Amino acid sequence: MAVAISSDRATGMIPTAAAAHLRGTTRARAASAGRATPLARLRGTTRARAASAGRAAPLATCIRAARPGRPLLTDMRAGRAGRRNLATGMLRRGDRRPREGADAIDEAAARSIGSFTGQGLANTLWAYCVLGVDAPAFFAAAAEALPSHIDALSKDFAASSQLYQVFLYLQIESPHQRLLPVLAEHRQIWLDAFWNDSIRPSQSQLGVSHALNVLGWDHEDELRTEDGLSLDMAQPSTKTAVEFDGPTHYLQGPDGPSVDGRTAFKRRLLGRLGWTCAAVPYFEWDPLLASGATEPYLRGVLARLRNE
Repeated sequence: MAVAISSDRATGMIPTAAAAHLRGTTRARAASAGRATPLARLRGTTRARAASAGRAAPLATCIRAARPGRPLLTDMRAGRAGRRNLATGMLRRGDRRPREGADAIDEAAARSIGSFTGQGLANTLWAYCVLGVDAPAFFAAAAEALPSHIDALSKDFAASSQLYQVFLYLQIESPHQRLLPVLAEHRQIWLDAFWNDSIRPSQSQLGVSHALNVLGWDHEDELRTEDGLSLDMAQPSTKTAVEFDGPTHYLQGPDGPSVDGRTAFKRRLLGRLGWTCAAVPYFEWDPLLASGATEPYLRGVLARLRNE
């Protein structure tokens, strides 16, 4: 997902003082920790990816545009160029420190709401919900803009699936008086897209499931909760679950792999709904296969479930 940034069409600005404060705070924290700022790391990642693809990095362009007196957000275009925005770029790294600039981004995004496509709206709403940051100005503006995009969104499987997650977030964590009713009115469209998302368990996940059965932990594979959330291996009677997290659930950083924002968001919602989940990371599981030490490892996983 990408964002097309066009400085001559900008409608939102970050105040000079706010931008200076944000830069100073993130740089100071990074210096004290002896590492690059989250935005600097992200900027480097997007530049590298853009270079390999032969095009300018949209997030890097947006960061440059976020200097004092420079435009922040402009046009959300359709197609490949319209599948990423600033908030989404931050969130894919699973880093919560960009909250410091959330208010400025919220206000700028709300002012430029007229240039958003339906896909751009879905991406940005989902990004805020994953981060767990309230964006009252943007949410209110989105409530007004969303109805005009319903027809297009109903044909966009990915965007509709995102909007169902937004609906769940607003319903469970942060009810918004204007946006929640708009999403609720078309809930079935979003739910159908989310529910029909294909689930293909990996061989490693099937191996974990078999080993749990051998240990006597009866469970259902690929269970869907009443709210549509999927669980790899679950006991509905105890509302406990084991999730196998393959490489796509993690981001690689200087301190090793960390769970991405999408996975953390799902676990957060499950916790709010009363589920207790224990993760089996691929980088812990795979080495155990050769040594035959899977049984004691899984006993420890089940013990964590009982104690949480």
